[in-house]
Amino acid sequence: MIAVVRPKPEWLALLSQNPVLKDMPKMVIGQQPVEVYKKFCSGKWTPVMQPAKESNKAKIQQELHNLFRGTKVSHVLMTQKLLWYSTVVEAVCTSLRIPLTWCEAFFDDRIIMDRTGLQYCKDNDLKFESIGPVEPPLLPKSTREPQPGATSVADLQAKVPEPRDAVVVLGQTPYDMSLKERPGIGYPEWMDTLFRSNPGTRFLFKHHPLARTPGIEKHSNVTVVNASLDSLFAAFELFASFSSTTVFEGMIRGKSFATGGYHFCSGLTLPVHAAGDASDLVEKLRKHTFSADVWARRLFFICNRYTIPLNSPHLWERLNQASGVFFEGHKSTLV
Repeated sequence: MIAVVRPKPEWLALLSQNPVLKDMPKMVIGQQPVEVYKKFCSGKWTPVMQPAKESNKAKIQQELHNLFRGTKVSHVLMTQKLLWYSTVVEAVCTSLRIPLTWCEAFFDDRIIMDRTGLQYCKDNDLKFESIGPVEPPLLPKSTREPQPGATSVADLQAKVPEPRDAVVVLGQTPYDMSLKERPGIGYPEWMDTLFRSNPGTRFLFKHHPLARTPGIEKHSNVTVVNASLDSLFAAFELFASFSSTTVFEGMIRGKSFATGGYHFCSGLTLPVHAAGDASDLVEKLRKHTFSADVWARRLFFICNRYTIPLNSPHLWERLNQASGVFFEGHKSTLV
């Protein structure tokens, strides 16, 4: 029995079509009504709704323990790390010696799969990027979240006195798990430090599509824009973001990024982890460089091996094998 915990319901349709998994018994566990999951399930699925209140943590852990043991769960695919509910699932898996794989949505029909953590954690499976040769990356075809319509380059650049000196800041969701673990200051302080340390710089700020970042309007050198990522990448060169997938999307397009937190491109961007890192931001961004070979390897690893299509037969192998064994056995593209 494979337990898929807190997935996007749409994932279940693709997992149902997976040639290796389709005939296996599977369970989906989450906080949405069973009827929501049933819309996307076909084949041998058991949908389970488990209300999750942190005050009931001990009870929830016992319920999951009994459920996993009673249904003989052999593998767990868990969406997102660092959430309190995720730590409960991890404890149950540890006690029952069930292999646990962390996952999160990537782009298109692919998910991130990591046996250690996720890209926004200090420890994760990106450390295996050196295994195997570099091949052309399977670049994303779309963004993760819906975007506004296109805005012309001229209209966007007209919002700042000197477009070449403007810095576009791409906001996070204030409650996102990726903000919990970090090498330095947290997201709200990072924002304030960025803006206050560069009073002569004009910043454009794009709120995350799922949630606004409060307090942005208090900074006189910040203009909020509602534009698509593609439009912003076409109009500007200098960017900043905190532990966001947008860093990865921008670097694919050759943009320079100042970053906080951990993310796909950690070690390659300009780090702003302390208040003293934020000053003279434009000058630092222009001077910042990184190894093209290291970026090519990271990009290939993320697109072709660290992430896997939900309907790929390799997904089953990923659930079964330790990361080092899996990546050593698959030194080329996983489809």
